[in-house]
Amino acid sequence: MNKVYRLVRHRRTGSLVPVSELSRSGGKSPQNRKVAIAPGLLLAMAGMVGSVGCASAAEIVIDGGIEETVPGTKPDGWKTGNRVDLVIGDSSSGKLTISEGAKATTVGAGYLARQAGSVGEASISGANSRWTLYNYDPLYGQNLKVGVAGEGKVSVFDAATLDVSFIELGVNEGAKGTLNIMGANSQLLGHQVMVGNQGVGEFNISDGGKFVLDTFDKVIVGNGATGQGTVNVDGAGSQLYYNKYGSSSMYVGYGGKGVMNVSNGAKAGAAEIHLGTQAGAYGELNISGVGSVVSSPSGVVIRAGEQGEGKVSITDGAVFDGGSYRNYLGDSAGGKGTLLVSGTGSTWKSSVLTVGNGGEGQLQVINGGSLEAAGLDIASRVNSQGSAVVSGATSSIKVGVLNVGVYGIGSLTIADGAQVTSTGSDKYSGVSIGTSPASGSILVKDQGSLLSAGYINIGGANGDGTLTIADGGLVKVNSAGEVRIGDGSIKQAVLNIGTGGKAGTLEAPSVFLHSRGILNFNYSDNQDFAPKLSGMGTINHLGTGVTRLMSKDNMIGGQVNVVAGTLQAGVANGFGANLFSPAVFSVGQAGTLDLAGFSAYFSGLNNAGVVNLGRADKAGMTLTLSNATFFSGGDGSYKGEGGTLRLNTVLGGDDSVTDRLVITGSSSGQSWLQVNNVGGQGAKTVEGIEVISVAKESNGVFNLQKPVVAGAYEYLLHKGGTQDPANGNWYLRSEAVSTPQPPKPIVPKPEVPTPEAPVPLVPPQPETPAPGATDPLAPQSGNSPSLLRVDAAAYLNNQNAAVHMFDHTRSDRMGEPGLGAVGKEGNGAVWIRGHRNNLDVGRVGEQLSVETDLDVMQIGGELQHALGTSRLHTGIMLGYGSADTQAISELSGRNAKGKVTGTSFGAYGTWYQNASSPVGLYLDSWLQYGRYDNDVQGSGLAREEYKSNTWSGSLELGYALPLYEGMSRGLYLEPQGQVIFTRYNGDGHTEENGTRIAEQRKNQTTTRLGVRLFSNALAPKANQIQPFLQLNWWSGGNDATVEMNDTQVNHKLANNVYEAKAGVQFVLGKGWSAAGNIGVQRGSNDFRDVNGQLGLRYSF
Repeated sequence: MNKVYRLVRHRRTGSLVPVSELSRSGGKSPQNRKVAIAPGLLLAMAGMVGSVGCASAAEIVIDGGIEETVPGTKPDGWKTGNRVDLVIGDSSSGKLTISEGAKATTVGAGYLARQAGSVGEASISGANSRWTLYNYDPLYGQNLKVGVAGEGKVSVFDAATLDVSFIELGVNEGAKGTLNIMGANSQLLGHQVMVGNQGVGEFNISDGGKFVLDTFDKVIVGNGATGQGTVNVDGAGSQLYYNKYGSSSMYVGYGGKGVMNVSNGAKAGAAEIHLGTQAGAYGELNISGVGSVVSSPSGVVIRAGEQGEGKVSITDGAVFDGGSYRNYLGDSAGGKGTLLVSGTGSTWKSSVLTVGNGGEGQLQVINGGSLEAAGLDIASRVNSQGSAVVSGATSSIKVGVLNVGVYGIGSLTIADGAQVTSTGSDKYSGVSIGTSPASGSILVKDQGSLLSAGYINIGGANGDGTLTIADGGLVKVNSAGEVRIGDGSIKQAVLNIGTGGKAGTLEAPSVFLHSRGILNFNYSDNQDFAPKLSGMGTINHLGTGVTRLMSKDNMIGGQVNVVAGTLQAGVANGFGANLFSPAVFSVGQAGTLDLAGFSAYFSGLNNAGVVNLGRADKAGMTLTLSNATFFSGGDGSYKGEGGTLRLNTVLGGDDSVTDRLVITGSSSGQSWLQVNNVGGQGAKTVEGIEVISVAKESNGVFNLQKPVVAGAYEYLLHKGGTQDPANGNWYLRSEAVSTPQPPKPIVPKPEVPTPEAPVPLVPPQPETPAPGATDPLAPQSGNSPSLLRVDAAAYLNNQNAAVHMFDHTRSDRMGEPGLGAVGKEGNGAVWIRGHRNNLDVGRVGEQLSVETDLDVMQIGGELQHALGTSRLHTGIMLGYGSADTQAISELSGRNAKGKVTGTSFGAYGTWYQNASSPVGLYLDSWLQYGRYDNDVQGSGLAREEYKSNTWSGSLELGYALPLYEGMSRGLYLEPQGQVIFTRYNGDGHTEENGTRIAEQRKNQTTTRLGVRLFSNALAPKANQIQPFLQLNWWSGGNDATVEMNDTQVNHKLANNVYEAKAGVQFVLGKGWSAAGNIGVQRGSNDFRDVNGQLGLRYSF
């Protein structure tokens, strides 16, 4: 049996005496005064024996609150025999102090705080002070257990040494053990340290303390399900380090929870570091501070998350250097491993880092941290998951090979200005995303973020790969590299440029799309895409922005879908020069395909959006839909799905330069055609301008989206040529269709018979056209008439409306002055009149029907001057008028609107021969200046605005003859004559469609011969009512001319217009009088007008 000795104090001397465990000191229990020291060691310390070799194990117990010191006064030190254990704090507390260079040797185990509730402490201090524990077996040495069931602590400081093979800190559940190695040259010499073996352990190395591992040495932190361990290596010179080439290991979280902190310039390392080993375990390695390093001469392997959870944190300028070894995060199924590299100067270095090696791995490089490795594998094994995030303006990763999603599901995010560089130069050593049966994705986003590579392979055999570049991110591939989307994959490989917001940028020599490769453009801004495109994959334009393809070497096959936004050719062959197998293009309702004036070859086109062939200043390109394809593709057909085809044409005759769509297959569906005139002056066509040709079945329907006009000509779209109406091609012709669309009905006005014969469309002596001007209505032998623009009628009628807006006769302005002259009641007057015309002016060029509504309001004031028996009226007048014109083409069915609003100022004078009688001569004259705002808008065309003005003057005379004069009333007949001269000036301007409207200058002379029959009261108290009836013959002043791109269009209204008018004027009393009339005009060429007027006058 073991022999246990206790030290008791002699009653008289006070010295310690070894006694049997059953003895007492002075008859009193020594339970509170134990020092656990084996007998051999005790005797050696007391000088009683040299060395004791015991046949059976023994132990010495320091307990009962006793603190014993081993001083450095014995030159050879103190040593026990074999198998003598030392217990410090057995059931209560005990302390052993080794100081001042003392050396104590225990050939047996050491126990601190052996029982629950006990406290044991050992202190080793001073240079050369040393506590050695070793076994009689020199290979395995001996154990030191600190905190077996209670709380134990060992402190080594001031250059002292603790030499023990195996140390356990916090041995059993509920226990706590602490080991402190503090100060320069203080050290632990041993082979294995277990920190938190079912209990709580803490191992602190600080201020230059050291624990140098040897080959096969181990540090275990947090052992067992209840073990919790913490290792702190702190301060410059402090080391927990393996400095040899071979094997040593650290287990942080070996079934329990373990934390290792390396900080403030300390150094740690082992050949292998395991974090979170076994299910439920948690291990954490924190390296922080400038100068803090984890490394070893032969390299370091970190395995974080071996069934449990492991974390590595490198912050504030610390460094991990794994050398040439691989490192793993999430190293087995069920394991989770994370790595954080954060802060300027914080660095990870290793050979290959695997993020997700059967388990789940996470990597973060942020806030200026950096990672350097020969390779980075993310999700390398089946069922593994790996994610990496690199974020921050100075954060970086530099690797040789970058694999994201090797056999598992992997992702890499590069954001906020971070940079990742892969120096590999081919598909095996560059960047691979989603290879084998895996799924991988890389996202490069935000301004300044960069992925730089020699080669990028997206999607390998049976793998899904996605590369997304968005929000200002940049991916660069060197001049010898390539981006390959898909590599024989049966799954999909995707390259996304943008995610709907701001675009990212790809700078690469070329992009190859395998048949299952997809390139998506998805952003709201505009970008030039420069890499060469080739392959038979799919290109989708999804965003609302504009993409210009800038490589002249593109060889695009497969399918191109413009779902939204604009895909544009930036150079010749921007859409590919692949004549053997060009792509099939499909344009969605929100998409635009813009060839920008560059000819191209497609193998098919489906159009539900907009396809633009030309560019703003050029015509002459050709889009050919070819069925000469050697690989998969279309058959050269066109399918309209309600989309629009835009093309440019120099509108003129048959030989006009134009963009063309050449369909070598068939056409189907419905499409709109929008034709933009680029400098064409307009001309007569015969065969027409061929814009679309169809080689096979021409079942597609094309309709003009808006009017096609040039100068005075309008062009319509015709299917079939004039020589071969069944050829299925489409032509623009400036002639009427054979079955014109019925015009909108115009309600006819009541016809008033007129003796005048119809006036020919072209007068015998037409106005001489300006030099170089042509007449669109000139006879064309054997051909249909040219199709006039309906807008021309609006221009012409605006001119006529302005010329005649403020024309009037004396009676329109004053009524019959004799009505108010009786009694000589005043010497002045003010007046107002409102006049309205509803005018049907006939047809322009036998094609354009025109109606106008004219409203005029004039006010004036005058003074009367008695000149003997005659009377003179002088006054001024102001006017406001508005004319609205509706014109419709009887050939095309298209309409146009014209509007004129004008103001005028004028003066007038009227002389009456007889101041007191309605009989006699009168002379009337006026002069006016008018200013006008003019609008013209043809259906489907932009609104055009211009200004004009007029000067006009009139001279009128008449003589009233009495037919009957009774006591109270008389009947009179008044012949009249009037001449009106008008000078018209209209501004020139250029329409939005490019047609130049020349400045309009016109002198007009209008004459009127008329007769007025009226009745007038003669007695002062007679009924003051004056009815009248008037007939007028108007002649001249009704022609208008507009010049459109050197082509003159003339319209002359009826040269002779006959008018019948009836009205009444009556006195209201107190100087007020009123008048009203209604009239009807008729002339040749269906000229009709119904007009009416109301007036009010106040005399004073």
